[in-house]
Amino acid sequence: TEHTLIRGLTGSDYRLEIAKVALLETVQWRVTSNVDQITPDMFKTALQLNMLTTMHKRDKKGHLVVYFKLLDPLPSDPWIIVKAAVWHLEKAAKLAEQKGVCQTLFVIDIENLKYATMPPFEVLKQVAHILQYYYPERLFRAYICFAPWVFRMIWKMVSGLLTENTKKKIIVPDWNASSNWETFKDVIDKETLLKRHGGDLESQYSYEWELEQYQKTNAYKEEV
Repeated sequence: TEHTLIRGLTGSDYRLEIAKVALLETVQWRVTSNVDQITPDMFKTALQLNMLTTMHKRDKKGHLVVYFKLLDPLPSDPWIIVKAAVWHLEKAAKLAEQKGVCQTLFVIDIENLKYATMPPFEVLKQVAHILQYYYPERLFRAYICFAPWVFRMIWKMVSGLLTENTKKKIIVPDWNASSNWETFKDVIDKETLLKRHGGDLESQYSYEWELEQYQKTNAYKEEV
C-alpha cells in the first residue's frame, strides 16, 4: 500500500535504494516465514518468559504500549528473544492500525544489563534488522530505563545498527527518572504505566492470557 511504501522510505532515512531492497526483502520474508499465519502456541516458550509483554494498554495517542524486561540470567537460547520480538511486533502492528495509527511505544527495562546478560551481537543485529526492514516506522518511541553504566559502551556498538530516524525516537532517562511518572506523563496515562516506572498498572501478563485473548478476538488476524 501507499502507507507501506512511505513507511519504508522514511524508515530508510529516505535512501531510495535501501528502501527498495528492504521492501523486496520484507515481501520475501513474509511469504517464506508465513508470518501472517502465526499463533501464540508457535511462540509458547518465548512468551512464557514474560520478557516482552503487553496488556493491550495504549498511550494517549492510541499507540500500543509494549514492555521489555532484560532477564537475568539470559535465556539459554538467546535467539528466543528474536521470536518474542516477532510475535509482539506483528501483534502490535495489527492492533495499532485498529486505532488509525501504525506505531508502537516501547518501555525497555535494562536494569539487569551486564556483560553476562547482554544478548549476543548477532541477536541484537537481527532484532534491529527486523524492526527497521520488516516493520519500518512502526516505532513511535522507546524509553530505555534503568540503564547501568555499561550501557554507554554497548550503545556505541548497537546504535550503529540503527538509522538516524530510529535513533531520534529513543529516550534514555536517568535512573531516578526511570521510576517517575513525570518522565512519561506527556504520552502515557498513569493507569497505563507499570508501577515500576511510577504508574498504577500491575502487570498480569501470561502466556495463558495471551492465548485467551487471541482465541476470543480476531484482532491479531487483520492484515498488517
